[in-house]
Amino acid sequence: MTEWNAAEYATVSELQRAMAAEALSLLNLKGTERVLDLGCGNGKVAAEIAARLPEGTVVGIDASADMIASASDHFGSTVLCNLRFERADIRCLAFREEFDLVVSFNALH
Repeated sequence: MTEWNAAEYATVSELQRAMAAEALSLLNLKGTERVLDLGCGNGKVAAEIAARLPEGTVVGIDASADMIASASDHFGSTVLCNLRFERADIRCLAFREEFDLVVSFNALH
């Protein structure tokens, strides 16, 4: 699995966040969706999605332990009760029909 430095990533990830914000602006969310964010990185985008889902949930997945630790510290369930993060390889997830929407911003290229 790929390991990233979360603090370093935060200084260079504005393009990814801006692209995600543009894509998210096109979504018509009801506020109850269950969303999976593949390659969630530092969790910023997953947190933006969770903030738009007052009755929904978001799970952020990333292969990097440092990214998941940083995301959990800054945006996890103690900050947003409808958001959690898990370290996992997105090529082999055990989820089956748990989500209404799956998003990925700059992780699957």
